[in-house]
Amino acid sequence: MVAAVDRYDVLIVGGGPVGLSMALSLTRFMAGARIGLVDRRPMSVPQDSRASAIAAGVRRVFETLGVWETMAAQAQPITAMNITDSGVGDMARPLYLRFEGDVGPGEAFAHMVPNRVMAQALLDDITDIVDIIAPVEITHRDHDSFGTRLVLSNGRQLGAALVIAADGAQSNLRQGAGIGVVGHDYGQNGIVTTIEHEPGPSWCRL
Repeated sequence: MVAAVDRYDVLIVGGGPVGLSMALSLTRFMAGARIGLVDRRPMSVPQDSRASAIAAGVRRVFETLGVWETMAAQAQPITAMNITDSGVGDMARPLYLRFEGDVGPGEAFAHMVPNRVMAQALLDDITDIVDIIAPVEITHRDHDSFGTRLVLSNGRQLGAALVIAADGAQSNLRQGAGIGVVGHDYGQNGIVTTIEHEPGPSWCRL
């Protein structure tokens, strides 16, 4: 017996901030559309101590979607950013680039937002209006007369005229669709850490 295909107006693959934001946007501006969100991980607020820099344009999107007020209580505005480079023991540390100022009166050009706060705000607003299909793997993808068909590891089949790949930089969906990218290795490594410091000068040299 051939399994029936469960039809959606739009399917989103990937439940990170991009996929969640897209899902919420579609529910706001495509009233009545059936939206499905597929992810290989359980959809819950991640135990993630990292934070993301949210530019003013993205913050305005969150405002329009009605979720920024929830995030703002734990967001920190970025008032200035210095970009420099030097080796250990170098006598000078040149300043290559500096960002500062507001994009509008009293409007910071970016904010740091804890990832778990962002995820919580977005999940709270889509849980009851978006069909979350997770955790599950996509085992096969092809096309039929209605659009794209996805076969899942639990045997379920999903179909939609539009499938959005929001499954990260190494997107399996993008690769499977034959959509190429151009990139190169910078030959550099980065360290991401959270620093807690005592009150003091409004600058920090690392």
